[in-house]
Amino acid sequence: MISTFFVRISSDCNLNCEYCYVFKHADQSSNYLPKCMSPDTISLVIDRLKEYLSKYKLNEMLIVFHGGEPLLIGYKNFSNILEQISNQLSNLVKLSFSVQTNGSLLTKQFTEVFEKYDVGVSVSIDGPENYHDIYRKDKKGKGSWNNVMRGINEIKKYPKLFSGTITVINHKVPPRELFDFFKENEILVTDFLLPDANYECLPKDRDENPNVYINWLVSAFDLWFDSYQEITVRIFENILEVISGLDISTDVFGGGELSYITIETDGSYH
Repeated sequence: MISTFFVRISSDCNLNCEYCYVFKHADQSSNYLPKCMSPDTISLVIDRLKEYLSKYKLNEMLIVFHGGEPLLIGYKNFSNILEQISNQLSNLVKLSFSVQTNGSLLTKQFTEVFEKYDVGVSVSIDGPENYHDIYRKDKKGKGSWNNVMRGINEIKKYPKLFSGTITVINHKVPPRELFDFFKENEILVTDFLLPDANYECLPKDRDENPNVYINWLVSAFDLWFDSYQEITVRIFENILEVISGLDISTDVFGGGELSYITIETDGSYH
């Protein structure tokens, strides 16, 4: 059964990250979707979720707002969406919300809305400014680090909501610099993502050095295990859970259940 629903309320983004799997790779379907999910589509999504709840009797449901950049919809529209979903579903199921954002648009107005509806917030950042701004630029080519850090500092005022960060691996970033950055900025929950790739389109530098990302991850794991375990790194903790024989819930290493779908701004899903 499906219990997690990624709702792409925006198919657009205010950044132009070089490695973006939505806008920079072969799948260009986002270019043909509505920029934002319409109120009619939101209502239709809620109706379908009600039908699903009625059929499968779920106890819990997680709705993750995604993009593109979901905050492009604006805090008033976001508040209306949260209110509409809460009013119609919260009496039917234990309902949880979260949002994945690049953080550059995260303001006090948004955090106040997220506090009201208990929305967990995860922010994408690639470490210190000199590394983050290599790939995470806006559409004018300007680095986004200052705006992202401003957003992180805003959501850190609400510790219960701040779910941590996600970092796309740049193998040229020394792991110690990355961990020191998280520690100094009191970012104590994070995760590492491999650059999106496949056998025909390898991640940066892997054609010349097939083990470049393996070596980085091994080095980062050893350093974390020895010196930085006060920082939760989900991918590493999942590795330890797998080795320990635990039934983990993630599919990152081939385990766990695929219990989620993505709903696009036009209402289609996959």
